[in-house]
Amino acid sequence: TRPVTDALSSIEGYYTTLYGYAGDDAADPWKVYDVEAPAWVNDLSDLQFGHGYWINATQAITISLKGASGLALALAETLPTPPSTFYGAVRASPDFTPVAGLPVLARVGSTICGRGSTRAYSGQIVYVVDVLADGAGEASGCGIAGRAISFQVGGTAMATHAVWENNRPHALALSTHSTTHLPFVGR
Repeated sequence: TRPVTDALSSIEGYYTTLYGYAGDDAADPWKVYDVEAPAWVNDLSDLQFGHGYWINATQAITISLKGASGLALALAETLPTPPSTFYGAVRASPDFTPVAGLPVLARVGSTICGRGSTRAYSGQIVYVVDVLADGAGEASGCGIAGRAISFQVGGTAMATHAVWENNRPHALALSTHSTTHLPFVGR
């Protein structure tokens, strides 16, 4: 067992995201570490011998790991496809006040494909939710690149939507009102 950054020191600067799968954790089976995500998003802190990981490398590169002389690459075939992770602030509006402990649901169509909860962090309410990839069982009909995702916080539909893509975690503020950005025209 070694900290992520120590274990991946041989490819430092050549990876962005690492997912680990803990099938015995039904509430949160996917653990993530991303080099640019805030610390409160990264819930994968250590790599453990004998566990499988998905590493998003920025180019073809050879990794050197301390320990066993060979890797069991067949394990990758038994891991599900990593989720699309979203995180960010949950914004208040005149008709909605977020608080810590609210459930966060992510849907692809009418299928619930991700569950999380809000929490307080540095004076704001934030969330993290993993949106499952399309697969068997509860993941049937879930994420495929380009599929639309809708969010619900504490029973309130959010106007914010996203597109499923699992290359790395995505910062996304949730709000009940959509924002329109207009171009600035000056004379």
